[in-house]
Amino acid sequence: MPEKTTKSIFKGREVRIKANGLPQGSGLFWLDSKRLYIYAKVQGERFSCGTNDWRVALDVIETQRAELEKREKGLVFADVRIGELLDDVVAHFEARGVMRGDYGTKTAYVARTTINMEGGVRDTFGKIKASKLVPADYTEYRLRWTANYVAKGKKADRVQNTIDHHLVHVRRAITLGIENRKVSKDTPLPKIDPKNSLAGAREGLITSDQAVALIETLPEWAAVAFAVCYSTSIRKKEATFIRRSETNLPMINLRASETKQGKARTHGVPDTVLPLVNLWEAKTKRDYPKAEFLLHRDGAQLTVKELTDAFEKACESLGWHVPVLDDKGLPIVYMGEKVKMDRSKIRWHDSRRSAITEVSSLLTLSSQEVQKGMGISHETQAKYSQNQNAPTLILAALNAKNAKAIDVVPAAPVAVHAGTDKRSKLTELKALFDDGLIDGDEYKESKKALLAA
Repeated sequence: MPEKTTKSIFKGREVRIKANGLPQGSGLFWLDSKRLYIYAKVQGERFSCGTNDWRVALDVIETQRAELEKREKGLVFADVRIGELLDDVVAHFEARGVMRGDYGTKTAYVARTTINMEGGVRDTFGKIKASKLVPADYTEYRLRWTANYVAKGKKADRVQNTIDHHLVHVRRAITLGIENRKVSKDTPLPKIDPKNSLAGAREGLITSDQAVALIETLPEWAAVAFAVCYSTSIRKKEATFIRRSETNLPMINLRASETKQGKARTHGVPDTVLPLVNLWEAKTKRDYPKAEFLLHRDGAQLTVKELTDAFEKACESLGWHVPVLDDKGLPIVYMGEKVKMDRSKIRWHDSRRSAITEVSSLLTLSSQEVQKGMGISHETQAKYSQNQNAPTLILAALNAKNAKAIDVVPAAPVAVHAGTDKRSKLTELKALFDDGLIDGDEYKESKKALLAA
């Protein structure tokens, strides 16, 4: 059955409009469900028209087609500068971020910040024509930045990974330019050595004692978030998107648009942390029943900055993040009043590395299962032992391993309103037990503590 269309007039000619609102045979198509942008294909290349008006999009297509025809004949290869290609790659990341939802917006931000850093790739390569690039340009850039980092006390072999993060944007900009027929296929690319990643990779882990100290020091909303990340390998930003509607404890589901890799994942919260999360959810049901997210602050979605600030404050109070001192032994102050801190000893993201290392030690799991269950690449997995697993199996294996071990998370106090009397606390405790949110032993211990108070 032929698709139903309606008639419309564009520039004096009749066009047939399909049910999705786009002209038939135009090469235009929607890529996201919200129809925020119209996407198109010209000579096999897909690009965003940056509009929701198909009339504007058709004009964009004609311009793009004419430009590609010029580039096919090599008429503008010599004129394209690296700065234009860098602009294109940032626009590419921004368009991809729209497709990936809220999580993806950071990619464009990081790319733009790295590209525009003082003395970075835009300052160095921006005005150079792509046709004039030579491999020696990249070598000179690497040597200059190596000297800059070494002068700051960093090791030459370990900073190569950081410099790769500069040059990878130039590489992506040029490859995108080749795909879009803006530059010649012979344009030299910067070399990115995989060995640099291994040499420059951070190796820090968070021990169980450190995790307990953090959970006891952090404010409750941040402590629960940290415990979830530490026990599941969920990233800090991913944790801010965990929806209660997607959660059936002990299992947590992450949407594809809200993970770093853009793929849906499922994680299981192990028994060492589950009581803390259950109590938090019980408090949410009572105090913020309309809260959309599992991890929140007074019912509102958490932000990465809130978690980072709370974590850094806790680490400072524990003596793990300390002021950087000058030659006279005095704290270095910058921006007029802010003390420069050394935060290298422990970072939030170390919790993910700790969880992956823990799971990788489970001999009952295959490497493919760990890669899928923890949301990591084959290359990342190669840094850890080769034994891994998928969500349910990972959870079962962790619980079996920790069955006779001391809990990572200390006994969580029953969350109650300040000022309530002992009777109301006991009533609330019984409700938690009746709802299955705490087991019999926890109920007895908590009741005993309340009666003794």
